[in-house]
Amino acid sequence: MRLQLQSDETLRARIEARKAAIVERHGRLRTRQRDAAKNGWNDKPITPSRLVFEIHEAVKHKKWQLAVRNQASFPEGIWQFTGAGDYLGHNGGGGVGYGPGAAVGAAIAARDAGRFCVAIFGDGDYAMSASALWTAVHYRAPMLCVINNNVTWGNDEKHQIEVARDRNRPRDNAWIGHAWSIQRSITR
Repeated sequence: MRLQLQSDETLRARIEARKAAIVERHGRLRTRQRDAAKNGWNDKPITPSRLVFEIHEAVKHKKWQLAVRNQASFPEGIWQFTGAGDYLGHNGGGGVGYGPGAAVGAAIAARDAGRFCVAIFGDGDYAMSASALWTAVHYRAPMLCVINNNVTWGNDEKHQIEVARDRNRPRDNAWIGHAWSIQRSITR
């Protein structure tokens, strides 16, 4: 393949043209993401986009590692991941309570690798396993945990709304059996 590339100027030109098109398309995507993030920038309470931006601004000059992020509300295009180990991923299954334990494990590993661990998770995730933070203190693993308090059990709320829709039931009843905050967020 390498010999073919060296000897085929037309193929090399096609590859370079494709690279340029991808770079241009990526630039347009990032611009749209940044523009979308500016919506409601000065709202109170602050938007998830503003929260993520401000956290990134606070740590961007450190050797950081984003261990956990609230997948549902994390705006793409604000936090730039430039290499392996910058972001460790999410729980994949929507399990509430994953964040604190995952962040602590990552903080211990990050500390030993000379990185600073950052985690952003929801209030429900934090409430389910806040005691994991004791382990970080015990093992002297520095980390920044930011709790995105959306005043609701967002993961479960979305599920209940989907179930109500699938069963042709009123969406307004999705809060029954849950905290009062769910009803409040549905009727906002």
